[in-house]
Amino acid sequence: MIREKALQLYRDTLFLNSFYLMISAGILAGFGFFFWILCSHLFSAPDIGLATSLISAAALVSSLGAFGFNNVIIRFLSSSERKNGQLSTAYVITTLASMAAATIFLFWATVTGNPSVQSAHFWLLALIFLVYVFAVSVNNITDSAFIAYRATKYVLYRNILLSVLKLSLPLVLIGIGFAGIVGSFALATLAACTLGFVLLIRKFDYRPSLSIDSIAIKETRLFAASNYGGNLFSMLPSTLLPLIILSRLGAQEAAFFYMPMMIVALLNVIPGATAQSFFAEVSHDESGLMTYFGRAVRHLFLLLVPAVVVVMVIGGFVLSFFGHDYVRDGLLPLQILAVASLVGAGNYLGDTLLNIKKFTRMYIFMNALNALVIVGLAYAEAPHGLAAVAWSVLIGQVVTLIVYMTLNRHLLYRTLIASSEAGAAA
Repeated sequence: MIREKALQLYRDTLFLNSFYLMISAGILAGFGFFFWILCSHLFSAPDIGLATSLISAAALVSSLGAFGFNNVIIRFLSSSERKNGQLSTAYVITTLASMAAATIFLFWATVTGNPSVQSAHFWLLALIFLVYVFAVSVNNITDSAFIAYRATKYVLYRNILLSVLKLSLPLVLIGIGFAGIVGSFALATLAACTLGFVLLIRKFDYRPSLSIDSIAIKETRLFAASNYGGNLFSMLPSTLLPLIILSRLGAQEAAFFYMPMMIVALLNVIPGATAQSFFAEVSHDESGLMTYFGRAVRHLFLLLVPAVVVVMVIGGFVLSFFGHDYVRDGLLPLQILAVASLVGAGNYLGDTLLNIKKFTRMYIFMNALNALVIVGLAYAEAPHGLAAVAWSVLIGQVVTLIVYMTLNRHLLYRTLIASSEAGAAA
């Protein structure tokens, strides 16, 4: 019985690819945990706060340059007759746009005197930031290609390399201050970026090109545009909160909040990976949407609920590795954010259903609502402390879920029933 169940799970591509994505992110988070423990002993809390704010800014500008191509690749690559054209177009446009956004950010931060770029090694820091943004942009498209091909084991290989390298670099780069933390991310991500690109060429016969395929753009432009808006809004809370805390409370408090965010990011891997695998499976066989949806819900909550309970119970012990101040200021925010991840899991699945059925306006609206509530409340409440910022996240997730349940339930219910009937007829 156990062997048959194991074989059944092994043949379940949704489970298998979700599992690889979760393990990949788990390795990133696990090694990241030790990375930040090491940094907390090598660098001051203000240095860590400045570095984490700049790392968040890199994620934001990469999202600005993504133009929705990450989900375009997942949704259309496997069935496309222009695979090379789609991939090359995604690489060229996203990297150029991300680099332009990164340059604008550096100019803005310099002119406004933003603390995140105030370094004695400014030009080195700027170069490191640009390299990091480039590598993140390439990695995002490469990961989407692996997900589309249902070959997420290669995401795992890439993340292992990234994690090991990143952990070894702070000792080498300590001499350049908080730029050394960002440099560790940049160099490790660049190495992983190279590995992923090579795997894509060797395993899937990808032929790199600097050309832009106008037909591929025309075929997917509406889907890409809607995803760009939705994905950009979905990224705003995680990327703007460290910057808001930096400007409203200071670099030290930004460090104290980033560690709970990092821990909860591991929880969010579960709904994120499940939703991505669900998306990829339905892209291969949309008639099975109802079946895939039920399996996704089961996989998600069987893993997420126990994980949230564990974080609630041992969160203080985990934070103690960074120091007493991190426990004092970060434990309550960590517990609040853990509960928010449980609520947000429903929003992940709701977003994926809207994306699958190409309800573009609703997809953008829901992500915009979530972002505006969280970011708006966080900015207003930040002077009251880190717990107030965490409460803003939880309230935003609850509001979004309520709106899903009230405005979208009939729409999503009809979609699921229609998909179920189509599958039965087939």
